[in-house]
Amino acid sequence: MLRRKALRVWVGLVVAMVVTATAAAQEDMPPGGTFTDDDGNVHEGYIEAIAAEGVTRGCNPPDNDRYCPGESITRGQMAAFLNRALGLDASADDPFTDDDDSIFEADIAALAAAGITRGCNPPDNDNFCPDDPVTRGQMAAFLVRGFGYTDGGDDDLFVDDDETVFETDIDRLGTAGVTTGCNPPDNDRYCPSDLVERDQMASFLGRALELAPRTPPPVMVVAPYFFVDEDGHPGRSGPFLAPFHRRVAKSSTTAQASLASLLAGPSSDESSSIPTVTTFIPDGVDLNSVALDGGVATVDLSVDLGTSSQAVAQVVFTLTRFETIDSVRFLHEGAAVSVRTDNGAIVDRPVTRGDYLDHQASISVETPLYGGIASDPLRVTGQARVFEATFQYVLTDGEGRIIEEGLAMSGSGVDWAGFDFTIDYQVDRTQIGSLAVWTDSAEDGTRVDIREYPLLLQP
Repeated sequence: MLRRKALRVWVGLVVAMVVTATAAAQEDMPPGGTFTDDDGNVHEGYIEAIAAEGVTRGCNPPDNDRYCPGESITRGQMAAFLNRALGLDASADDPFTDDDDSIFEADIAALAAAGITRGCNPPDNDNFCPDDPVTRGQMAAFLVRGFGYTDGGDDDLFVDDDETVFETDIDRLGTAGVTTGCNPPDNDRYCPSDLVERDQMASFLGRALELAPRTPPPVMVVAPYFFVDEDGHPGRSGPFLAPFHRRVAKSSTTAQASLASLLAGPSSDESSSIPTVTTFIPDGVDLNSVALDGGVATVDLSVDLGTSSQAVAQVVFTLTRFETIDSVRFLHEGAAVSVRTDNGAIVDRPVTRGDYLDHQASISVETPLYGGIASDPLRVTGQARVFEATFQYVLTDGEGRIIEEGLAMSGSGVDWAGFDFTIDYQVDRTQIGSLAVWTDSAEDGTRVDIREYPLLLQP
C-alpha cells in the first residue's frame, strides 16, 4: 500500500507537466487521432490521453489502428491496463491456475503481487477468470486498490449500490472524482452490475492518472472511387468501380478533399490485396481547382485525363456522390478538354454517371463504403441491373461465418435502378467482416455478378 500511495503523490506533483506536454502533443496528432474507430466518441479525449502514456496500444495487433471502444473489457485486459498505468514490478509468482494460456499472465501476476487482485473464486481464490468481463463494481475495487483511494466521503453518493459488496469502493471512486455516475445529468446512479466498455475504461484511467483529455484534429470521411478487379459478370469484364472509406482532415471544401484523396491512389495494402485495387489516374496528377456552379463541377487538373474513360469515371463518380453535383467538366491547366465516355465516344460537354455505367458492377453498393465502418442496423444502398430485379446478400463475421442473409430488390428488372435495405446483425466484438452480393444465373443457377465489400463490424 505504501508503494501505491507514493505513486499517487508522484502523479499529483507532475500533473502540470503532463498537461503541458499533452497540450503541445495535440498539434502533432493526425486527423481523427490515433485510432480509426473512435471518432466522435465522448471518451475519445481520454482514449488519446492513455494512448499517449502507453497505457493502451489498440485492439488489433500488429496494426493497432483500432481501439474497439464499444467492446466489454475483460479481467485480463484490465490487468494489462492497470499494470501499464501503475508501472508495477514484475512478479515471478504464478498465483492462479487458469491464466497459463493468457497473454496477460504477466500482468495478472504483477497485479496479484501488488495486492490489487485477490482472484475470482473465494475463498480459494486460485483462479483469476481472465476472459470474464469486468463489471463497474469490480472495476471500482480494482481502481481503489490500485490507486490507494481511502476517502469515501460523508455521503452515500449513489442510490443503486446499497446491496453491492463494492459500495465502499464505489463511494471512494466517486469522492476521488474518477466516476461521476452513469445517468447524466442526475448522476445519482452508478450501475454497478453493468459491464465496463473499453471507452469508459479510458475515462476512468485518464481521470485516475489526472491526465488532460487530448482532442485530436477533427476528421471527416470521404469516398474516392477505385477499381476492384473481379470477373463473373456475364457479358462484362472487370474491374469495376467502388467507393472507398477514407478519413481526412475535416474541411469545408469536401469536394476538393475527396479529389485529393482520389489522386493519392490506393494504399499499398489495397494494391497488393486480393482482389487487387487499382486506379487509372497516373501518379503525380495535381488538382489545380474545383468549382461548383448550378450542379456542374469544373475540375482543373495538371494532366489531361480525357483519353482514359476509367480515369474520368473515377473523378465523375467521386464528385457526383455529392447531392449538389450532377455532372463534371474537365480542364487541363485552365483549358477545356474533351473526354472519352465508356462507349468510346469523345464529348466536349460535362459528363455524368450515366456516361460511365459500363464501369459499374451489376450490383453496385454505394453504402457501406468499401473498407468502411458498419454499425447495427447496417443500411445498404446502391444501384443494380439484374434479372427480375432480385439479388441476394450475405453478411459474414471475422471467421467467415454467416451473420445474416437474405434477398433484396432494385427498382427495375430491365435497367439500372436503386436499392435500399437494412440488415440487422449482432456481433460481440469489433472485427473485419464482409458484405457479399450476387445474383443467381438464369441459365444454370450459379452465382454471378458477385461483389464483396470488407467492413469493420462494430457491436
